[in-house]
Amino acid sequence: MILPDHLQLAFEDQVKQYTEEEKMPLLSKMELRAQDKGQQLGEVKMARKAALTVLQRRFGEIASTLAEDLNAIEDLALLEQLLQEAVAVESTRAFQRLLEQAVAPTEAENSG
Repeated sequence: MILPDHLQLAFEDQVKQYTEEEKMPLLSKMELRAQDKGQQLGEVKMARKAALTVLQRRFGEIASTLAEDLNAIEDLALLEQLLQEAVAVESTRAFQRLLEQAVAPTEAENSG
């Protein structure tokens, strides 16, 4: 249904007044959840990138399999732990072992 302009403007004014009075959020709960999910994905992506950057700066070129394994991790807490390890580990091979040990319990939980 199309309202005449003056009624449409009056309706819009009433909706605006109502939302201000009720302090309705501008974003729905679904939009807020999507926003949170996007933020979490961004944090995961940045943690992966940070760990890879540290390893590359310390050891030069790293194996593509190591990068692929790291990029497969979705757990932010695990990625943050691996970033700490990347700063102190003695070699990329040692980091790969740590990575495999960290991922192994997760894979066992998912298959069981």
